[in-house]
Amino acid sequence: MIRAEWMGLMTVALLAPRSVGAAVATQGTATGAGSARGEFLTLATGARAAGMGEAFTAVADDATAVTVNPGGLGQQKSVGAVAMYDVLGPGAAVEFLAAAWPVGPVTAGLGVAMLQFGSYDLRDATGAKTGTDAVSDLAAIGAVAIANPAVISGWSGCAVAGAREAAGGMALGVSVGSLIPVGTDLALGVTAARLGPKSGGFGLPAELRAGAAWRPSGIFRLSGEGGFTLADHQPLVAVGVEIAPVRVALVRAGYRWIGRAAPPGLTGLTAGAGVRLGSFGLDYAYQPFGELATTHRISILYAGPPAAGRADNAPAVPPAGTVAGDPEKPAIKQKAKSKARKKKVAAPSPPAEE
Repeated sequence: MIRAEWMGLMTVALLAPRSVGAAVATQGTATGAGSARGEFLTLATGARAAGMGEAFTAVADDATAVTVNPGGLGQQKSVGAVAMYDVLGPGAAVEFLAAAWPVGPVTAGLGVAMLQFGSYDLRDATGAKTGTDAVSDLAAIGAVAIANPAVISGWSGCAVAGAREAAGGMALGVSVGSLIPVGTDLALGVTAARLGPKSGGFGLPAELRAGAAWRPSGIFRLSGEGGFTLADHQPLVAVGVEIAPVRVALVRAGYRWIGRAAPPGLTGLTAGAGVRLGSFGLDYAYQPFGELATTHRISILYAGPPAAGRADNAPAVPPAGTVAGDPEKPAIKQKAKSKARKKKVAAPSPPAEE
């Protein structure tokens, strides 16, 4: 079997987590039937986002913003990093590493993603084994974000991504996005992802997405978004929830739907959990894709101390279970303390002695 044919079959079998349609589109990188390279870039690049159904456009408050919504990088007030490992099947996995850091008035970010197909035997014309080889696709992303004018608030950013496929070629694309707080408990996000010219009929998988995230208290967040894939003209909808029942733990659930034919079995639903200890965090996400695959994603996060001049640059909608520092206390406790303070202030003074 020639290398390109092998890559096509492996893509159908192992990259199908996006959906059957996405797997076929990616198979086109080897067979010429599709029009997208680097289809694995459409997978959530962090376990936290995956656990929330990938409804992360209006959240994007960690280093994964380089792929989700570059505007979200502006929320970073310290050096942050995310490392993710996603098991797709025997010998196959997606790996992602990203970092973000404030530089004066802007925030910069870098990311690297790799899709590994595992190894296979090399044989000569007689069928004798001559060695082994490994196959992988690679992508790199660079991004920058800056604060919007005061009249708008929030942040906007731009990212440039490039992908190289082992059985295909290269493709480049540009993403632009914004994240805008509305009041103290709502944020809006919008992004146009991986737009760019096609080379030999192939380009990166472009998408348009817009969403909202509502966080009425320090222990609860609800996010949702809708969008459209430009490569195969399909709608997408996602919704997710994140709850912090205790100070160091979070639980998540979500659902994602794309207007393509789905494989038989359970698809779309996601679940996850995370822990936060000081400057470090650990997240896990479970995402089934019917009879084709079930993925298990693990992410490790880091957030350092606030950079100089960024201590007051916290987002209007702070992340639930913040990695750095203490997470916000439940709203009930805050209200109770507020009432206690008011009673203390309003308490009448004892009558003065004559």
